[in-house]
Amino acid sequence: MPSRMLAGLALAAICRADPAVINGVALENQTGYALARARVKLSRLVSGKMTPVGMIETGRTGQFTFPSVEPGIYTISGTRVGFAETFHGQRRDNAPPMPFTVQADKNVFIELRLKRFAAITGKLMDENRAGLPGVTVHAYDANAPTHSLGSALSDDRGIYRISGLLPGRYYVRTAAAILEDKQQLMPTFHPFSAVDLREAQPVRGEFDNDARDIDIQPLPGRLHGVFGEIGGCMPGTEVRVTLSHETGRWDVRTKCGIPFGFVGVAPGSYEMLAAGVTPSGPGYWFSEIDIHGDRNLGILGLARGPEIRLQAPTGAKVTARRRDRAGPASQEDVPRTWSPVPGYWEMTAVPPEGQYIESIGHSRGGARNADPDWFQIGFERYGPPDVRVTFAPGATVAGRATLEKSPAIAAPVYLLPVSLRTRQQVNGLRKVITSEQGRFEFTGLAPGSYLLLSSWDLTEMTEAVFRAARAEEIKIDGKGGVAKDIEVYQAP
Repeated sequence: MPSRMLAGLALAAICRADPAVINGVALENQTGYALARARVKLSRLVSGKMTPVGMIETGRTGQFTFPSVEPGIYTISGTRVGFAETFHGQRRDNAPPMPFTVQADKNVFIELRLKRFAAITGKLMDENRAGLPGVTVHAYDANAPTHSLGSALSDDRGIYRISGLLPGRYYVRTAAAILEDKQQLMPTFHPFSAVDLREAQPVRGEFDNDARDIDIQPLPGRLHGVFGEIGGCMPGTEVRVTLSHETGRWDVRTKCGIPFGFVGVAPGSYEMLAAGVTPSGPGYWFSEIDIHGDRNLGILGLARGPEIRLQAPTGAKVTARRRDRAGPASQEDVPRTWSPVPGYWEMTAVPPEGQYIESIGHSRGGARNADPDWFQIGFERYGPPDVRVTFAPGATVAGRATLEKSPAIAAPVYLLPVSLRTRQQVNGLRKVITSEQGRFEFTGLAPGSYLLLSSWDLTEMTEAVFRAARAEEIKIDGKGGVAKDIEVYQAP
């Protein structure tokens, strides 16, 4: 950001003056067509945070107006169905917004050029390279391919299009399928016919673009059946059985004592959960299953789920979400007495100001396909009997960010924990916005190593990206404070 722009930003911090007016128009980035019904959000820098101050919808000509805007430092963004949130002044797609100044008694005109989400498209082909219809295709984050981030069904020509994606690298994979002649197809990665993740080739997704010709010819193979029967439940009551895998979830509904089955199951590792009603209340059966042939599981007896006592400081907010092999479920607050569905859960908490999460008891750090920012816990049918959450006083990292030797105002500053345990203890990547003087502060930090970086150019928040951007490495050993001034990184 040029020094004269920084000087202009500093002027906006002056005391109260007459209000200004912000006028603007929302346009489709590629065509320049006006975008009606776009939602435009205005935010202001207040005490080191970008605070929303208004949201309006564009009219039929794409125009919008924010009257009576107080002088200050602002960001403005727009979005519409099918379009990503796009900020005025963004240096790169999906990067943090750059602020602008609103001065007293002035009219400001903003042109927002909204960009469409990234998409991946291609063709599924049969053994004769003809289009293959009715097969599901998934896109996975290439940095952590644990669950599908988007999917689509191939049409009558075998063409698929996965939309609504953010910029990034993706693996593309078909789901298992059974064709009209009963031919069985295995889950297969791009390029063309890769069956193993190590053979897969990442695809780059970018706003306003379709990654084209991502063609796949699913390989034939042998799919399997999984069968069983539910017992231990109220006769005649309905039971839902869920089978989960990286390529999705499948449900069947059956009744107590009536056999059930899944057909067309590809070889691999799965989780199965059955849920119904026992004479004493809700009951479950849960297990991890490796499938490499037809499986008859026999009678699966439902039993009551675990009864958990949460032991946490008074007023602490603890949240959790169940995660199966297909991905995480919705987040929920954890009460003092809790009956979670058996399986793998992820838990976190909001510690008091200046503290971090010392531990969440019975943690199983490093469980498969887990989010590194959460504590992982496995709940079996009957335990563990309690979950203890403890907090501890944390350290502080503070300093000033500069750009061209001037204070960097409203600049994003990131603090990335290096180790898995530290990420869990501080709820993952931390971000703050610098003040009008360019100052920043992170509190409640656990012992460990961190990477400190300020930039408007980041589009991916990984350790490799931070190190490539010459992030400062900081080590925290105890409660104290660390002072560190940094220069805003500008990508070449």
